Amino acid sequence: MMLSDDDADDEEQTARRPRTGPAAVLWGLVLVAAVALGGVGIWAVRAEVYSAESAAEGYRDALASGNGGEALGLLSDSATEDLAERFEQTDPPTDAGLLSGEALEQSTEQLSDLTLEEDGAPALRFGYEGEQHSVNVPVDSGDTLWLIFDRWEITEEIISEFEVEVPQAGPAGVEQITVNGQPVDLENGSVRLAAFLPTAAHIEAGSPWVSGTVNHLVVDDSDATVQLDVEPSEQAEEQIREQISSYLDSCAEQQVLMPSGCPMGAETPDQVDPETIEWTMPEVSELSVSFGEDGWQVEGTDSLTAELDFEAIDHFDGSSLEEHYEAEFSLEVEVEPVGDELRVSVSGAEGETAEE
Repeated sequence: MMLSDDDADDEEQTARRPRTGPAAVLWGLVLVAAVALGGVGIWAVRAEVYSAESAAEGYRDALASGNGGEALGLLSDSATEDLAERFEQTDPPTDAGLLSGEALEQSTEQLSDLTLEEDGAPALRFGYEGEQHSVNVPVDSGDTLWLIFDRWEITEEIISEFEVEVPQAGPAGVEQITVNGQPVDLENGSVRLAAFLPTAAHIEAGSPWVSGTVNHLVVDDSDATVQLDVEPSEQAEEQIREQISSYLDSCAEQQVLMPSGCPMGAETPDQVDPETIEWTMPEVSELSVSFGEDGWQVEGTDSLTAELDFEAIDHFDGSSLEEHYEAEFSLEVEVEPVGDELRVSVSGAEGETAEE
């Protein structure tokens, strides 16, 4: 989501000006009375409406309600224009999805007891994951009203940016992540996100074939980088094991000493009864799946053993034999996520032929 000039203009009308509605009428009457009564009344209006604390309180209320448009409306026109230009100039452009909607609402839900501290510079205090934090609210006095009241505004430093990198995005086939439940597209394995101060971001890999989560708390304007590491999901591991098991079953079903298209085999000088040939393949449950430098890796496929049992007649004396062989072999497994599909290719790398 990008912050357009039209969106910013519409949103700032809702909240960047002092209080509206019945409250504005009330304070308007107070203002008239203040002019009549002199300095004490003017001081009260300035402290209650036209003050840095009042602007910060409006910002706190906007965040607490998850209203990004209202929070943006507290910035000056030039600040919102500067932000829009700044977001567009990044490569790729900064995503502004955390500044509104459900993503912002979920951020607020992760922050507990969001309160305004007015002792000194305005600051927001809140709890996050069992710890207390505080964030200064940058304010500046803009134009004056009747040369008496300052129009305090939130400055653009209230919005920070951070980058999310997914190092294994390419081989893992991760093209999208979710931030506070909302989808965000990656470009070359990363994305830049804009965020209010403070913002709590819960980031997940958006793919059925990988899993990975990371939490990030935005409390200052530093350009942070968040690394999201992913690993094969249980669903991916199950599907890969099923493909390997299916391949091995196709080899075991062949009642021959050298199954066609398979890496295991045995040789014997005796006369074999083919109906008694029985292959026993290794368990695939012990194979593990991970990401390596070259992408997907199935560990444990380079040293496997198949067992072979059959009945035979001794070539020399005609006696009946029950023979047992162990054939070592390895497998090559290629995994490639393509959209919503996980393509798994299994082939054999021939090992030593078992001989009596």
